[in-house]
Amino acid sequence: MKPLLGPFFCSLLLTTGTSLQCEVCGAIGKTCSSDKVDCPAGEDTCATYSYAPSPPNINITTFRKLCLTEAGCRNATKDIGKVFENVGLLIKVECNKASEAAPFVFLTLSGLLLMKILL
Repeated sequence: MKPLLGPFFCSLLLTTGTSLQCEVCGAIGKTCSSDKVDCPAGEDTCATYSYAPSPPNINITTFRKLCLTEAGCRNATKDIGKVFENVGLLIKVECNKASEAAPFVFLTLSGLLLMKILL
């Protein structure tokens, strides 16, 4: 039984680190913040959108953070300068792709250490 526990815990650790977490929020103002949430499968990028008021005499800036695919975020950068109804002029899009190597290295080493302890 003991030899089976090591591989089981190692695989459990590897599966827990596969999901990207991003802040998902929207606010009137310069920024928003929230607890990080697990992004749906396939969404590998944390995106941040900033909108300026349109028309400019309305002093309401809008800010959004969300999960997107990398391609979806890149496409959104093409919309900079466009006016969107109810939110305003898109002035900035930031795409932060998840770093995939670091979590897996840490989790793999943790799993190997756990196997060494159990075996």
